[in-house]
Amino acid sequence: MEMNRTTVCIMGTFDTKGIEAKYLKEKIELYGGTPFLIDISLRKYIHTIITPDVPNHIVAQEGGSTIEEVSKKNRKEAQETMIKGAIKILSNLLTEKKLGGIIAFGGSVGSGMAVRILKTLPLFVPKYLISTLPQEVSPIIAGSDIKVWWSISDMAGGNKINSIEATVLNQIAAAIMGELKAKPVNMSKKPIIVATQFGTTTPHLLMSKEILENKGFEVISFHAVGLSGGYTMEEFVRSEERVVGVYDLTTHEIVDEVAGGVLIASHEGKLRLRAAIERKIPHIILPGGLDQVVFGPPETIPKKYKKRLFYEHSKGMVTLMRSNKKEMYQSGKLIAERINDAESPVIIIIPIHGFSTYDKNPLLSDSSGVYCQVIKNGKLEMTDIPWWDPSADMMLWKGIQEHVDLTNPNVTIIPVDAHINDPELVHFVIQILIKAIKGTWKREILSDNKLYVGDPYLKFRTLILYYNDYFKVANNKK
Repeated sequence: MEMNRTTVCIMGTFDTKGIEAKYLKEKIELYGGTPFLIDISLRKYIHTIITPDVPNHIVAQEGGSTIEEVSKKNRKEAQETMIKGAIKILSNLLTEKKLGGIIAFGGSVGSGMAVRILKTLPLFVPKYLISTLPQEVSPIIAGSDIKVWWSISDMAGGNKINSIEATVLNQIAAAIMGELKAKPVNMSKKPIIVATQFGTTTPHLLMSKEILENKGFEVISFHAVGLSGGYTMEEFVRSEERVVGVYDLTTHEIVDEVAGGVLIASHEGKLRLRAAIERKIPHIILPGGLDQVVFGPPETIPKKYKKRLFYEHSKGMVTLMRSNKKEMYQSGKLIAERINDAESPVIIIIPIHGFSTYDKNPLLSDSSGVYCQVIKNGKLEMTDIPWWDPSADMMLWKGIQEHVDLTNPNVTIIPVDAHINDPELVHFVIQILIKAIKGTWKREILSDNKLYVGDPYLKFRTLILYYNDYFKVANNKK
């Protein structure tokens, strides 16, 4: 995207924080920028400290009201009007290439308004939020590259700023001008495939990335960690036209949504697994990480789960809980419900020998499988129970099968005789994805209950199974 490299918008409630706006304006000019001030104050007042380029009565008009009416509204309704107006103004500035970056600032009300406004701007437009509540606003900036900067002291307004404010505002003015002066990166023009990964599915991702890049694609992977992972990936799919396919290797966030884990990617009415369907581009879905519900340290695990099976993935930070049959079934049901209306290819591939590095028979000679831990006296202790639980994994397939609409020709389910990190599976998935991107994939390719793919590297047979067959295979492997 072509950017204006000098103009910096300064946005805030200038009726109470006019002195901060004035100081920021002076510092932006000092560092070679052109400030452009937008006032989103919620009441009619007389400017005494600084006169904005866009006063709040213009913002109110763009929001479909007047500042007199806004002044009489309750705070929530007044905010909605000013947010709507500010979004429209910034959109016009961006279209006209009159916006380089933006600095917004505020307390609880100003910060909340600013986040909603800034989130409408594209990635890589520099966006700074100076807030008195940095921790509180962090969860609501999901899917955006807003940089939250703590004000340290309150932004008290008045006729003078204090020494802490002066230091913070000076640093931010220098930071945004430095960012705008950075030389543009020569962006790849290759078609993009987005992917999702965990540490426990990284072996698969690394193999697939190399192959796809050699075939002329740019591969961008997102860590499947909730709002900054799957949610952000889906927002990127919605906004970037070069994305031609979704390689959803790690759909872990679905089971966290089901079981109440900490890495949930559905947010603000936008549900995980929906962006590719909205864009009508191919979507490969694998169950990477669905064997694990993620929590923080052991002491943060909900009381109702204290008797479950766990594995300490990262000491003091990440504790995994082994997904049980009910959670797997509900995850399968949720996946099916979210893809049933697909108008483009959605291919669900289920490797029956495990969904992560941990989810593998630990008795195999080449196994990365682990054993479960239990909580005793507040601490995790090792057991001889394998993390690998094919009878639980099987319930994912059952949940999908019993709720998927197979009358939809765009939906395909393929159980395969492999582990999620097997090289053979990587080659198999890539062949299907490329066929889907080229428009040559059809479910009818799966015939005679078997599928052999022409790649000589692929040695294994793909199983097209009914539920009873899968149940038998899964239990025999336990």
